[in-house]
Amino acid sequence: IKQFDVQKKATGEVSNEEDEDIRELAGDSAYDSEEHQTREGLLEESLTGEVGADDDVTGWIDEMAALSAVDRAVLQESIRPVKKLLVKVQKLAFKTINSTTLLLPAWQTLLEELDMDSRIIPRDVTTRWNSTYDMLIFILEYRKAVDKFTSDRKNDIRELEISEEEWKIVEQLTDVLMV
Repeated sequence: IKQFDVQKKATGEVSNEEDEDIRELAGDSAYDSEEHQTREGLLEESLTGEVGADDDVTGWIDEMAALSAVDRAVLQESIRPVKKLLVKVQKLAFKTINSTTLLLPAWQTLLEELDMDSRIIPRDVTTRWNSTYDMLIFILEYRKAVDKFTSDRKNDIRELEISEEEWKIVEQLTDVLMV
């Protein structure tokens, strides 16, 4: 799901307010250093055309490269809500797991109050092909807890609240990603 990754702003790139909002929401904390290195390595490989000896790319076509600039812009505009949703959920998982003194205990307490199994939100990892699906299925199953958790002012994560429209996107994405 590379096309949904939040790209760094290129030098001299003119971007709109929505793109900047997504970049700001993602921040640097959304990705750990190992995953960042993996992403950078894959990006460098794709840009230089270097492919490992064990990679068979025969018959693969880069559909994005085949698009015109206008078509690419239209596509990017149409997937912007999906990018924003994925950033929110990824950041929610990251913040919860890494806030062992505030958010993680609040999450565990909330799950106990709602009489739900005590689990943490799975992280979306680029090198694990099904992790996006696992993360989205989890938040669908724990929707009540996620809504309550993100709307609680004392958790200070209201910017990660998922709207009704975004919940519909979650449902649609899980249908598409189901193997």
